[in-house]
Amino acid sequence: MTKQKLLLTAAGAGLILATAAGAAFARKSSHDDGDAAEIAAFNSASVSLTDAIHAAEAKTGAKAIAAEFEDEDGAFVYEVELIDADGAEWEAYVDIDSGAATKVEQEDDEHEMDDDDGKGDDG
Repeated sequence: MTKQKLLLTAAGAGLILATAAGAAFARKSSHDDGDAAEIAAFNSASVSLTDAIHAAEAKTGAKAIAAEFEDEDGAFVYEVELIDADGAEWEAYVDIDSGAATKVEQEDDEHEMDDDDGKGDDG
Protein backbone atom coordinates (compact mmCIF):
# COMPACT_ATOMS: atom_id res chain seq x y z
CA MET A 1 0.00 0.00 0.00
CA THR A 2 2.86 2.41 0.75
CA LYS A 3 4.37 1.74 -2.67
CA GLN A 4 1.07 2.60 -4.33
CA LYS A 5 0.79 5.90 -2.41
CA LEU A 6 4.37 6.77 -3.36
CA LEU A 7 3.63 6.14 -7.04
CA LEU A 8 0.45 8.21 -6.90
CA THR A 9 2.28 11.05 -5.14
CA ALA A 10 5.08 10.98 -7.72
CA ALA A 11 2.58 10.90 -10.60
CA GLY A 12 0.65 13.80 -9.06
CA ALA A 13 3.82 15.85 -8.61
CA GLY A 14 4.82 15.15 -12.20
CA LEU A 15 1.41 16.25 -13.45
CA ILE A 16 1.60 19.46 -11.42
CA LEU A 17 5.08 20.24 -12.77
CA ALA A 18 4.01 19.53 -16.35
CA THR A 19 0.95 21.76 -15.98
CA ALA A 20 3.02 24.58 -14.46
CA ALA A 21 5.64 24.29 -17.22
CA GLY A 22 2.94 24.34 -19.89
CA ALA A 23 1.32 27.40 -18.35
CA ALA A 24 4.66 29.18 -18.12
CA PHE A 25 5.43 28.34 -21.75
CA ALA A 26 2.00 29.58 -22.88
CA ARG A 27 2.45 32.79 -20.90
CA LYS A 28 5.92 33.34 -22.40
CA SER A 29 4.67 32.59 -25.92
CA SER A 30 1.85 35.11 -25.63
CA HIS A 31 4.33 37.81 -24.60
CA ASP A 32 6.83 37.01 -27.34
CA ASP A 33 4.72 37.83 -30.39
CA GLY A 34 7.79 39.39 -32.04
CA ASP A 35 9.62 36.08 -31.81
CA ALA A 36 7.63 34.63 -34.71
CA ALA A 37 8.72 37.48 -36.98
CA GLU A 38 12.31 37.15 -35.81
CA ILE A 39 12.33 33.40 -36.40
CA ALA A 40 10.83 33.84 -39.87
CA ALA A 41 13.41 36.50 -40.75
CA PHE A 42 16.25 34.34 -39.46
CA ASN A 43 15.07 31.30 -41.42
CA SER A 44 14.77 33.33 -44.62
CA ALA A 45 18.11 35.18 -44.26
CA SER A 46 20.39 34.75 -47.28
CA VAL A 47 23.50 35.02 -45.11
CA SER A 48 24.40 32.61 -42.32
CA LEU A 49 25.61 33.69 -38.90
CA THR A 50 29.01 32.16 -39.74
CA ASP A 51 29.27 34.24 -42.93
CA ALA A 52 28.26 37.36 -40.98
CA ILE A 53 31.06 36.73 -38.49
CA HIS A 54 33.57 36.34 -41.33
CA ALA A 55 32.35 39.59 -42.93
CA ALA A 56 32.68 41.50 -39.65
CA GLU A 57 36.17 40.10 -39.04
CA ALA A 58 37.25 41.00 -42.58
CA LYS A 59 35.88 44.53 -42.23
CA THR A 60 37.55 45.25 -38.88
CA GLY A 61 40.61 43.00 -38.80
CA ALA A 62 39.44 41.97 -35.32
CA LYS A 63 38.27 38.60 -33.96
CA ALA A 64 34.64 37.89 -33.10
CA ILE A 65 33.81 37.13 -29.48
CA ALA A 66 30.00 37.08 -29.77
CA ALA A 67 27.27 37.30 -32.39
CA GLU A 68 23.50 37.41 -32.42
CA PHE A 69 20.51 37.94 -34.68
CA GLU A 70 18.48 40.94 -33.65
CA ASP A 71 16.07 43.70 -34.58
CA GLU A 72 18.06 46.91 -34.94
CA ASP A 73 15.87 49.96 -35.53
CA GLY A 74 13.19 47.92 -37.31
CA ALA A 75 15.51 45.82 -39.46
CA PHE A 76 16.87 42.39 -38.66
CA VAL A 77 20.67 42.21 -38.69
CA TYR A 78 23.49 40.15 -37.32
CA GLU A 79 25.28 42.02 -34.54
CA VAL A 80 28.87 40.86 -34.12
CA GLU A 81 31.07 41.90 -31.19
CA LEU A 82 34.81 41.81 -31.82
CA ILE A 83 38.15 42.55 -30.15
CA ASP A 84 41.22 43.68 -32.08
CA ALA A 85 44.89 42.98 -31.35
CA ASP A 86 45.12 46.14 -29.21
CA GLY A 87 42.19 45.02 -27.07
CA ALA A 88 39.76 47.55 -28.53
CA GLU A 89 36.17 46.35 -28.71
CA TRP A 90 34.19 46.69 -31.93
CA GLU A 91 30.59 46.13 -32.89
CA ALA A 92 29.56 45.34 -36.46
CA TYR A 93 26.08 45.10 -37.96
CA VAL A 94 25.87 42.76 -40.93
CA ASP A 95 22.98 42.80 -43.42
CA ILE A 96 21.16 39.45 -43.40
CA ASP A 97 20.64 39.46 -47.18
CA SER A 98 23.77 41.05 -48.67
CA GLY A 99 26.30 40.00 -46.02
CA ALA A 100 27.77 43.52 -45.99
CA ALA A 101 28.97 45.01 -42.72
CA THR A 102 26.76 48.09 -42.95
CA LYS A 103 27.77 49.70 -39.67
CA VAL A 104 30.99 49.17 -37.74
CA GLU A 105 31.89 51.12 -34.65
CA GLN A 106 34.41 50.99 -31.88
CA GLU A 107 32.70 50.47 -28.55
CA ASP A 108 33.91 53.78 -27.16
CA ASP A 109 32.12 55.37 -30.16
CA GLU A 110 35.20 57.40 -31.14
CA HIS A 111 35.48 55.70 -34.50
CA GLU A 112 32.88 54.51 -36.96
CA MET A 113 33.56 52.83 -40.28
CA ASP A 114 31.23 53.09 -43.23
CA ASP A 115 30.66 50.27 -45.67
CA ASP A 116 32.51 51.82 -48.63
CA ASP A 117 36.14 52.48 -47.82
CA GLY A 118 36.69 50.73 -44.48
CA LYS A 119 38.27 53.84 -43.00
CA GLY A 120 37.11 55.57 -39.88
CA ASP A 121 35.03 58.74 -40.21
CA ASP A 122 37.84 60.69 -38.63
CA GLY A 123 40.59 59.54 -40.96
